Amino acid sequence: MKVIAFSTITSVAFGGIVQMQDSLTHIANSTGSNRDLTAMMGPTLQNINEYGCWCYFEEDHGKGKSQPVNEIDAFCKTLHQGYDCAMIDAEEAGTACVPWEVTYLAANQGNVDVLVNLCNLQNTDDCAIRACIIEGKFVADIFQAFFGGLQLDMSAKHTNGFEVDTQCPTKSGSGFSEKSCCGLYPYRSPFKTYDGNRACCQSRTYDVNVLTCCDDGKARLSC
Repeated sequence: MKVIAFSTITSVAFGGIVQMQDSLTHIANSTGSNRDLTAMMGPTLQNINEYGCWCYFEEDHGKGKSQPVNEIDAFCKTLHQGYDCAMIDAEEAGTACVPWEVTYLAANQGNVDVLVNLCNLQNTDDCAIRACIIEGKFVADIFQAFFGGLQLDMSAKHTNGFEVDTQCPTKSGSGFSEKSCCGLYPYRSPFKTYDGNRACCQSRTYDVNVLTCCDDGKARLSC
């Protein structure tokens, strides 16, 4: 996918769906998009709230499951997992974080490296930094998809008859396990630790009973 060059817009944002909608509109205006696309950006997130298997926002967070049904649903999964990790990482550090409620200085950027750098420079609180990155990436992905001509498949909207129970199947799990996170934001995702038998090596998980995480960030039988 071609990355659209956004002009850098920074603004104080209170995480969540309303601010993400505002960011979409700001990006559309800053890139000189046509009026139809700019007008569409306002209600876009409302249209994908309760959509597919992963698009749930704010108080409905945690309902996502199964495999994404399309590209938009996949963006929602990345957002969902980022939110999970912002909360898990905060808990492991002895603090608390609700990423869709924290106030942060937003940085609307299509380039991930620039986005991450700006979010770190403009915010000091870990929860705010992570929310800035997670939501900023989601907004950029949504905008670039529609800017590239994507048409939202409204058959995946729950109110249009999408059956979550049948169309978002899940496999029986292997029992309860505490979770930790692996990877870097905005792609950081949770995994089950299985009482310490599974760990993270840079961006991938591995079985600690079989492999060792080497200095180059790869898990091998021996380093």
